[in-house]
Amino acid sequence: MVLFSGENEGDSNRKEELLQTNEIVAQIFQNELKRTTRAREYLGNRGISEESIEGFRVGFAPLSERFLSECRRRNLPPQKLDELALVRRAGEARRAYFHSRIMFPIFTPTGGISGFGGRVLGDTVPK
Repeated sequence: MVLFSGENEGDSNRKEELLQTNEIVAQIFQNELKRTTRAREYLGNRGISEESIEGFRVGFAPLSERFLSECRRRNLPPQKLDELALVRRAGEARRAYFHSRIMFPIFTPTGGISGFGGRVLGDTVPK
């Protein structure tokens, strides 16, 4: 990773860890899309090809409990998920920020994943 003005080696290592966490989360979302018929149909009805889905690494955010369970299975530290705004606190518990949404990774110029955008299925607001 390129060090920017004012960064030190510790900042670079932290950013690399966050990018790696986002990479694993993207894999979770991609795997969920493969198993979620409704989400695949939604994309197909909008003319989005399998090639585009794979190329842009489109995924699907499952319900909160499933997402958090998969993150635990992959040993993702809860603090990293907090820092990346993938989860939020609900009292003592954590909840996934994104759920039941088509997920689009946001790529860095070097191809890492810096974050995600989501589009809810159906008529739920916000889109």
